[in-house]
Amino acid sequence: MRSAGLDVYECEPQIEPGLVSNPNVMLLPHIGTATYETQKEMEILVLDNLRSAVEKGELITQVPEQKK
Repeated sequence: MRSAGLDVYECEPQIEPGLVSNPNVMLLPHIGTATYETQKEMEILVLDNLRSAVEKGELITQVPEQKK
């Protein structure tokens, strides 16, 4: 038997009814970053990105669609 745990959905906030009724699927809220440690690290990354943008003209975590 196979199962899946999901916290991101194709058409959020709607969830495909087939997922809701499937006993092999566990649907979870998207809260993986809701810890003090993770949020602190995210804040540091934002500050590092800003510093890099100002000092070097580039971002550390630039998304591919923004690269030119």
